[in-house]
Amino acid sequence: MFPGLRLLLAASFFASVGIAGAAPPPIPLPTANGQLLSKAQPDECFNGIGQPYPSGPPCATGQPKVNQAYVWGLAKSGNKIWFGTVPNTHCLVQGAFLGSTSPYTTASWVCEFGSSQPATALSLPAAIGDFRPPRIYVYDTITQTTTEKTLAGGAAALLSSTIGIRAAGTVGDVVLRAGPALSGGINVFAFQASTGLLIGAQNLAGYVNIRKFLVVDGVLYAGVGLPTSAPPAKLGRVLRWTGSLPGTPIAFEEVAQLDSMAAELALHDGRIFVTTWPEGGDRLARAKRGST
Repeated sequence: MFPGLRLLLAASFFASVGIAGAAPPPIPLPTANGQLLSKAQPDECFNGIGQPYPSGPPCATGQPKVNQAYVWGLAKSGNKIWFGTVPNTHCLVQGAFLGSTSPYTTASWVCEFGSSQPATALSLPAAIGDFRPPRIYVYDTITQTTTEKTLAGGAAALLSSTIGIRAAGTVGDVVLRAGPALSGGINVFAFQASTGLLIGAQNLAGYVNIRKFLVVDGVLYAGVGLPTSAPPAKLGRVLRWTGSLPGTPIAFEEVAQLDSMAAELALHDGRIFVTTWPEGGDRLARAKRGST
């Protein structure tokens, strides 16, 4: 993915989803002739569908459970690789996109849907009852170590209401991480690449999803979507970053309108080409509101 680096972050996190039990054999991780650099660790204890979660890990009661399921957004700045997760991805997809919300367990994972403790505590629809806050990590290619970016105050609250860190981009000395918010809009987090410090966190209301960033001639662009209930007929937008450091690290302007939600961006022959999701691509956002 990056020159000189064989990276298996996504594979290692996704294969680690579920309940870590002693009985079933571990699922072999595909290596693609690469090197395992980072792997999600248990962050919760599970003691049965609908039951309170025991303290831990380590788990004196129940089984250790891994929630940080999937590397959703990944970008490189210097010798640092920034990546974020979306927890319990398969459960969110089954609930919000496939309409399956019957709780079940397997030897490797569990989907509680509306029976989960967060669903009750946060009044979440069953479709996204397995929501957990995502996490932001940095892998140093020189020291070969992974650290988690812990946030505080309003930024921590914003991260706790983010479904997942889906988009990642770097421009100059700024690293941007973004993802859809439980309460609506897109949550954006800005870090200074050279110091690793958080320099901004903000909710961009009015959008329902963000997927990719693209840098062209030192200018950063992003593709987003609007909710299907929005008045405009065109439900996709391309944003251009207009921020600055120091000053205003989170600032965008709309530079293009699309018929539906933006998905992929690519540069070709001096032009930015954008693909889109089919209508209804904001199903996850609508599931947050309990609608279909």
